[in-house]
Amino acid sequence: MLPANIARTLDEAAARWPDQPALYMPPVRGPLRRERYSMLTFSELGQLAGDIASGLKSIGVARGQRVAIMVPPSIEFFALTFALFRIGAVPVLIDPGMGRKNLAQCFREARPEVFIGVPKAHIARSLLGWAKDSIKQFVTVGRRLWWPGRTFDELRHLGQRAGATPIEHPE
Repeated sequence: MLPANIARTLDEAAARWPDQPALYMPPVRGPLRRERYSMLTFSELGQLAGDIASGLKSIGVARGQRVAIMVPPSIEFFALTFALFRIGAVPVLIDPGMGRKNLAQCFREARPEVFIGVPKAHIARSLLGWAKDSIKQFVTVGRRLWWPGRTFDELRHLGQRAGATPIEHPE
């Protein structure tokens, strides 16, 4: 039996319950001001996480790398987290509510090599200089402005072209 990786649980759920809901996200305003929940099945979440994992690998994200994530709970957040587990990268989940001093300390201690964030997080990172010496790759969930890197959607498209990424296992 192979050593465990949490990403395997998503693959197992997708195989067992492909059409069952895996995620419901809070309402967003839809047409005619009706609110509706976003939903992904286990199969869809597994496919999205696999595509993102392949996209991350194609830009050089590797097993063991520390990846800072400043993305609010969303479909993208869960897909990114499972993608990082799939490739064996180390997610550093950062809560912006911890305050500027603690955020700066978190970045100093974690020394992430990759930063994934929404535009506001990238702006704060740029202005406040968080981990400027350690971060080499940037990914934006949403619209990328002046900073370098890729977007979540670009990673998904890269991953779709690259094909499936196998789950990395601890040695």
